[in-house]
Amino acid sequence: MNVILPRSPRNQLHRLVVSSLSLLALACPWAANAEMPSFQEVYDLVRSNLAGASEATVNQSAVRGLLQQFPGRVLLVTNTPPAGVATNEPALASVRTFERAFGYVRVARVEPGLAGAIGAELARWSSSNHFDGLVLDLRFARGEDFAEAARVADLLVTEARPLIDWGQGVVSATAKTNAVPGAVAVLVNGRTAGAAEAIAAALRQAETAILIGSHTAGEAAIFKEFPLTTGDRLRVATGAVRVGDGLALSPEGVTPDIGVEVGVADEMAYLADPYRSVGLAGTNRVGRLTEAGLVKMRREGLDPDTAPVPVQATHLPVGPWVTDPVLARALDLLTGLAVVQPSRRH
Repeated sequence: MNVILPRSPRNQLHRLVVSSLSLLALACPWAANAEMPSFQEVYDLVRSNLAGASEATVNQSAVRGLLQQFPGRVLLVTNTPPAGVATNEPALASVRTFERAFGYVRVARVEPGLAGAIGAELARWSSSNHFDGLVLDLRFARGEDFAEAARVADLLVTEARPLIDWGQGVVSATAKTNAVPGAVAVLVNGRTAGAAEAIAAALRQAETAILIGSHTAGEAAIFKEFPLTTGDRLRVATGAVRVGDGLALSPEGVTPDIGVEVGVADEMAYLADPYRSVGLAGTNRVGRLTEAGLVKMRREGLDPDTAPVPVQATHLPVGPWVTDPVLARALDLLTGLAVVQPSRRH
C-alpha cells in the first residue's frame, strides 16, 4: 500500500531521514528548518565520513528510523513470527461463561471459520434462559481477513446497516431477529490489530457494543506487499479501511469508550487466568460498588457517597472473583445494563 503523507511529502520525508540519522547521535541543528537538505546528500555524507560507522550500520539505522515513523503502516515482514505470538493457537482461543449469565469468547486471529465458530457458541447461549450479554475479547487478536471480520460483526448487529469497506465495496449487516440478547462488551488493547480492530470499530459504529481497554494498534488498513532483495517483504498501507457510514480507521488506532490501562505482561497473564491472585489474599468484594449495585442503591433511595455498600448491592457471586481489570470492568458494566435494560430477546 502507499504511505499516506501530508500535503508536503518531500518535507515529511526529509524529517523522517533526520529522525533516522539521529539514531547515530548526529547533531541536527537544521531539523526545525522548513527547508531540509536532500536525503541522498545527508545519507552519502554520513556514510562516507562518520567515524566508526560502516555502510551497513548507516543503512540499518536509516531503515529502522523510517519504519519507526510509520508504526503499523509500513512494516518489514519476515518469515519469523512476532515474539509472543502463538502460531498453533486456534482462531477462537477461549470460550466460557462468567457469573452464569454472560458469555465470553476470546479471539486469537481473524481468519476463515471464525464467524462460524462464534456463531455456534452464540446459538448455544441464546437457547438458554440465562444469557444476558456477551464479552468479545479482542486483546492480542490479529488478522488480515476483513471479509471474515465483517461476518463476525454481522453476527451481533440486528439491523441492515454498513459494516466494513476494505476497498472491495461496503459489506453490510443483514436485518435479523436472532442476534445476541443483551449487551455486548468488546475488549481491546495495544495488540489488537488489523481486522480485529475493524470488528471493534464496526460494532461501535453500529451502536451494538461498548469498547473497553486501551488504544488499538492502528494497523487496520489496505496493504500492499513489495518484495525486497533480502528475501523479506515491505508492507505499505495504500488506503484506509472504513467502517459504518464511511469512518476511516486511523493509524492512531481505535479509542475505547472506557479506558483501562494494563501492562502487556500482566494482561497476558490475565488471559491465562482471569482469577489469578494479585496479592489481595483474604480480601473479599464487599464494598466494591458496581454499576448494578449503584442502580439498586439509587432505586432504594440510598446515597452511594455516604451509605455503606451492602453485600447484596454488589450483585457479585460468592467464590473466586475476576481480577483481570478489563474483564472485570466489562462484567460490571454488563451486569448494570442487565438490570436497567430489557434483553433484546424480548
